[in-house]
Amino acid sequence: MTTQPNPDLNLGQAPRPAGPPPDLTLTAPAYGQSPAAPVATPNYGQVAPPPAPYVPTPYPQAPYAPNPYTQHGAGPALATWQKRALGAVVDWGPMVVLFVLATIFSWINLGFMTFLLGLVALAWGVYNIGFLGGSTGVTFGRRIAGTRLLKEDTMQPLGAGLGIGRFFAHVVDGAIFCVGFLFPLFTPKKQTIADMIVGSIVIDQTA
Repeated sequence: MTTQPNPDLNLGQAPRPAGPPPDLTLTAPAYGQSPAAPVATPNYGQVAPPPAPYVPTPYPQAPYAPNPYTQHGAGPALATWQKRALGAVVDWGPMVVLFVLATIFSWINLGFMTFLLGLVALAWGVYNIGFLGGSTGVTFGRRIAGTRLLKEDTMQPLGAGLGIGRFFAHVVDGAIFCVGFLFPLFTPKKQTIADMIVGSIVIDQTA
């Protein structure tokens, strides 16, 4: 006698749950509507990581720039009035002597010698104080005194043109009874009026 297989017996398979089968029909979204976003399924049994600690964002700050004019800071020290005066005696002394001689010759009606000495004195000042001082920062007098003339904002030599302009700007220092040459005694950056006009400072190279 042959036994027929029972179709209701599914050996090795889990029993089918009772009830109507699930509806697997995909419903298309209505026209003009975006499809619904998928819903995240929570992972039961897992612990969510703690939130990151709050770190306040600091306000941006400009980098600190040391003052280049401090006497004991990282920058060069400003030359004292005494050192500036020593350099000025060497630089301006020959000019003063030549102008005094030119004045004496003018009193004895030697106009040619007056003109010649005045021209030599002016040429010395333009070359030494103006040209050399502007292009290299060092004159004959500053080399002896150990000082150097620099542009305040770049800390580089002024340049020949600005150096010659500074030389003629000293007229303002001398016009007020030479008081402008005493300004380095009490101004914060130890500048004369000519220095303030062109933006220059004199530093001490031996400090």
